[in-house]
Amino acid sequence: MGKGKVFLVGAGPMNPALITLRGVECISSADVILYDRLVNEEVLRFVKPDTEIVYVGKRRGGKISQKVINRLLLKFVRRGKKVVRLKGGDPFLFGRGGEEGMFLKEKGVNFEVVSGVSAAISVPSGVGIPLTMRGVSSCVTIVTGEEDPFKKNASIDWGKVYSPNHTLIILMGVKNLQKIVAKLKEQGAKSNLPVAIIQEGETVYQKIIVGTISDIVEKAKKAKLKAPAVIVVGEVVRLKNKLSLCKRRQLPLLNKNILVVSTRDAFSRIKSMFENKGARLVFWEGVKLTYLKSYRRVNTAISRMNTYNWVVFTSRSGVRFFMEYLRGVNKDVRIFSKTKIAALGESTAEELKKHFIVPDLVPERFSSRGLIKAFSSLSVAGQRILLLRGDKASGYLVNELKKLGAYPDNVAVYRILKPHLPTDERVKDIFSQHIDAIIFSSSQNVRNFFSSFNKIGAVSRSKIKKSILMCMGEPTLNTLKEYGYNGVIPAQSTFLHLLRTAIKELGNG
Repeated sequence: MGKGKVFLVGAGPMNPALITLRGVECISSADVILYDRLVNEEVLRFVKPDTEIVYVGKRRGGKISQKVINRLLLKFVRRGKKVVRLKGGDPFLFGRGGEEGMFLKEKGVNFEVVSGVSAAISVPSGVGIPLTMRGVSSCVTIVTGEEDPFKKNASIDWGKVYSPNHTLIILMGVKNLQKIVAKLKEQGAKSNLPVAIIQEGETVYQKIIVGTISDIVEKAKKAKLKAPAVIVVGEVVRLKNKLSLCKRRQLPLLNKNILVVSTRDAFSRIKSMFENKGARLVFWEGVKLTYLKSYRRVNTAISRMNTYNWVVFTSRSGVRFFMEYLRGVNKDVRIFSKTKIAALGESTAEELKKHFIVPDLVPERFSSRGLIKAFSSLSVAGQRILLLRGDKASGYLVNELKKLGAYPDNVAVYRILKPHLPTDERVKDIFSQHIDAIIFSSSQNVRNFFSSFNKIGAVSRSKIKKSILMCMGEPTLNTLKEYGYNGVIPAQSTFLHLLRTAIKELGNG
């Protein structure tokens, strides 16, 4: 057994751009990741293909306890794993990172703390509220609002927390807002003291209300504010209008909930595009891509590369896995010097360009049928064609190329696995809200998703029937029909066309 280590990593607020470089380093080299509910899943795009990812998010009334999380940390690290405990914000600010660190210390486990950007700092700054300002406030206090301030033996002394010339930041305080305001009034807060509440700060869903001690509770009720939110109390709130550069954009998919059934890599690319239009995306890992057990056939193909007339990459993942292996065996793109390169679609072509390869052929229609149509006009009879793709790819390309008189050689460069099903808690989180649409990125994702129906449950199945189902291409749609569902497909099998289809089907106005 190797010597394991735990990294308590702060993922920052819900904006994935605000994770630290050290945080990314830890995620990209981790063997296991245990992540929380308020971690933006887009940061998980940095994981290795063989990393085990475990959701341990807690929700009110949920079953996952801190003891369970501690046991998981201990189990994995004693197996010699590099374990990342990924937490929203900063692990040592109301994140129970201190408790986890003490537990690991008691068990003799080696661990490291990687600080994160706290919402207490980034969210107010993001809307133009400085926490300190010369002549306005020179002190900042950060408290949790989760505890009832009028509770007997309350842990927070609000008499010491509040000062009229300081800035007060309250996290997790929406539920107790009315009581917190009452307690501040009791401590002498004037009725015109400015207050701002920022819900889901640093995201496109951000909602801000500004008021005073006298009217903020009523304004919050009217706006139907909910967690997560940051409450700012103090004169610095008046500076918002002078410093804020935020402008409300037109978001055609605002507050539309979309479940994406795909690989983690595909989700990270879809997520940013859709969220920029206001959609709320949730990930369901339908397919897991990982390394081959044996690279014997890949090595043979590399050694014979100059005998092929064409090399075909059918996916972005195929490019990534093949190029990574190529670097590992100390070879580079010069092996393609005597062959032409074909890319099945736009994203595959873009991935090739990252490796300084401009494909000779990209079919007009980004599909297997489109590729065959393109090859049929090139007279490939008698030519050797190497297909580099996943181990469960269909036989359509091989069969059709043989009909054209070519000699196809199908070589897997990565494995396609059925991933672990999400935990019961994760499924409850996903289906606790209305799902406006579900995106399936491939046939295999459809099959793996519907094979999970025992875990999904009857209530969730009824929600699926009310959702618009979108498929990346006709083959995926045909697979969906096998399960008795119908759906829509974009004009082209690209994420941009998928986005346009979503806006057409779900758009607000």
